[in-house]
Amino acid sequence: MDPAPAPPPRPLARLGLFGGSFDPVHEGHLGIAREAVRVAGLEELWFLPAAQPPHKPGRVLAPPEDRVAMLELALAEEARMRVRCDELERGGTSWTLDTVRALEGEAQELWLLIGSDNLAGLPGWRGVEEILERAHPLVALRDAAAAEELEEAAARIGGAAGARLRGALMALEPLPGASTRIREALARGETSQDLCPGVAEFVRRRGLYGPPACG
Repeated sequence: MDPAPAPPPRPLARLGLFGGSFDPVHEGHLGIAREAVRVAGLEELWFLPAAQPPHKPGRVLAPPEDRVAMLELALAEEARMRVRCDELERGGTSWTLDTVRALEGEAQELWLLIGSDNLAGLPGWRGVEEILERAHPLVALRDAAAAEELEEAAARIGGAAGARLRGALMALEPLPGASTRIREALARGETSQDLCPGVAEFVRRRGLYGPPACG
């Protein structure tokens, strides 16, 4: 007699989505993720490296396999966090709306992490009202200026979506970060304390972001 088929996996109760280029992933990303897990009581949090972020057209990113490898190293000790390659596998421009729609069935509640550096452009995101309807936003705010940007973005979006954004505040202590600053330091041949040791060693071995070769 054939064994009964395994039941389908149950949806997660609360799932967090954290998209970005992660070029490279750094301690600031991890700090935001840990706080989101705590504040929202997330069962899991998925890091979703983008194929091509819509707000960075034309920017050359590190190879996808390297960005995934760095994420796996950074999350090795994080029991509730993992890497998902949905956006890389989909290819093209990584629209948050497409990702939220595709992953909605994975959990009873979706939560979306939004960095304060994205607030200025948030009202112009494709389907922003639908995104904020399908996923609870969590915005990592680090200073008073970011709080003002959140209020301005909420006012521009308006309606129920704007109101939902106003309740998304996740205050944080100052954290290390800024992938751009880290890449600039590495391009000068300097080291960065904002990378976890495993990622720093991977970057060194792969020669990522370093000064251009002479010749």
